[in-house]
Amino acid sequence: MAESFEYNLGALKIRRRVKKPEQSAFRKQIKRLREIETIIEARYGGLVPETDDADAFIRAAAFAINGHCWWLMHEASGHGGATGAVPDVETSLRGWCARFAPWSLPRAAEILRPILRDLVGRKYDLSAQAVALLLMVPFHERDRLELNTVGACDISPDIRKAIVANRKRKRDRERQRAKRMAEGRQNRASYEGGSLAKTQPWLAEGISRRTWYRRLGTSLSRVGIYNQVGDTLVSRPTVASIAPTPTPPTSFRSPIANINERDAWVEQNLPRIRGAM
Repeated sequence: MAESFEYNLGALKIRRRVKKPEQSAFRKQIKRLREIETIIEARYGGLVPETDDADAFIRAAAFAINGHCWWLMHEASGHGGATGAVPDVETSLRGWCARFAPWSLPRAAEILRPILRDLVGRKYDLSAQAVALLLMVPFHERDRLELNTVGACDISPDIRKAIVANRKRKRDRERQRAKRMAEGRQNRASYEGGSLAKTQPWLAEGISRRTWYRRLGTSLSRVGIYNQVGDTLVSRPTVASIAPTPTPPTSFRSPIANINERDAWVEQNLPRIRGAM
């Protein structure tokens, strides 16, 4: 997978492609194979005993190996861009049996051949419920060994998925609660405890809730303004800061008023009139 970068060198635009290192993605088949080995380790100590039903573990492992080999073949064909030789299913199964069921190799024609014939033309692995029924894995063992790709033989898949989803929701809630506490945020109980719906201040004032909110909405607004004198409040103006507007004598309203007296009064009070404007 490559990532492109562009940069300008004067008037020249240069584009470079840098190949990113390959990262191993999650493989469900490999995860299931490791969980089958975990069951063998927990039940038998590491080796499958030679019993009549011991081939169940070999069959479950063979289907997981086959699904993984088919995926590698799909990637190597050019759809996924992977390179390298695709391992053979029989060779891989024999290598797995040499580690966990060595007694099956001398009896390969009896045990391994029938399983390999069932894999011919099959691309997909077994389902989680099919593996659980094949290996007889109950839910308490699945839970104890923390298995994810193997179901439970004693409950239905719907019930199992509902239990898993419920546990995941509980873990998510605990993680979010721990995150909120680390950030110093209030929990819901503390937030609602200090809300108006809980404190109900209108009861202490002896008024209704509607009246309290109406008075709160129509109370004086403390909106500050700035002028040359200083900071004041719109709702509480000081009387001394407002200069009274001069009022002309009533005699000046008459049509026969003395024009000279009117002009003299205006000239005398002109500074006060301009200050009030």
